[in-house]
Amino acid sequence: MKGKEGISGPCVACDMIVSFEAITCPHCGQPDAGEKAKAARIAWKAERPIKAEKKQVREIEFAIRDVIEKDYRIPLLDNDFEKVTVLHLQGGKWKSLEGLEKLSEKLTQLKELNLESNKLTEVKGLRKLSQLEKLELQYNKLTNLEGLDQLTQLKELWLRGNPDLTFVQIDKLQKALPKCIIFS
Repeated sequence: MKGKEGISGPCVACDMIVSFEAITCPHCGQPDAGEKAKAARIAWKAERPIKAEKKQVREIEFAIRDVIEKDYRIPLLDNDFEKVTVLHLQGGKWKSLEGLEKLSEKLTQLKELNLESNKLTEVKGLRKLSQLEKLELQYNKLTNLEGLDQLTQLKELWLRGNPDLTFVQIDKLQKALPKCIIFS
């Protein structure tokens, strides 16, 4: 929170806004009010859960840095994403692909994607990865294959270990992607 006197936050005693530089709260007289308000704000920020999407974006960016061998202190540029042709994101315990979907427009050259051993139930977020040739989705919790029929460049699709997928769903996808070998 920004106040007139600089950075500020709520007093721990009376909840009124107090400058972090304040020695005592001008409202209730709480000693060390500014320091305590600052400490409370820092603790609150540390306890806030990170949204799944932001966490995924971070994990994907770390994986990309490994692939292109770029130091984590240097910001990733759009052309860094374009260098990535293979990406391994297995075992992340992801339930959705929000983060990957957010970055998918930048991953224009991605040919292979490994999402094995997560907790995915659907894969709609992969539609924009139109250059994918190999996709590993084994050992997830997939219940539908919606959106995969749009990945017309797929040559290999791994679906083993998704017990809730039916043969009918897999057969329908096979007809939509006749050049793809589906391992189920």
